[in-house]
Amino acid sequence: MRALLLAAMLVAGCTKVTGFSDYTFEATVDLSTTPTSDLGTKLAQLGDPCSDTAPCAPPLFCQTGSLFPGGFCTRYCATNECAPARCGTVNGQRLCLPNCAEASGFGCRTGYDCCAGNTPTSGVGSCAPATSTFCGGM
Repeated sequence: MRALLLAAMLVAGCTKVTGFSDYTFEATVDLSTTPTSDLGTKLAQLGDPCSDTAPCAPPLFCQTGSLFPGGFCTRYCATNECAPARCGTVNGQRLCLPNCAEASGFGCRTGYDCCAGNTPTSGVGSCAPATSTFCGGM
């Protein structure tokens, strides 16, 4: 009963907005003089560098440490959750890894290699830390 009474009171309190065109709106940010970096931070995507000040887009997290130079946006996986990327084992952790194809110009960033079958490849593979088990290291 209370819910019905509350709903009736809310509907009764609503009014139609008229005269909207009578208002003038002014921009609070001058886009011609404000650097785009001041307008907000783009969240990093799979395989992008990341840090506390450059976070990853959810559900990704920033994997850091000496194995991951510059940070590495990823997420834990079991099998196919990463599609179209790949779920691979990097030093005992199952992580989503972005696709790469060095020969086609889709390479990996510095500190990461395009690997397949635990070795670097110039063909189709996944970007992983160059010194990781996924790329034949450690």
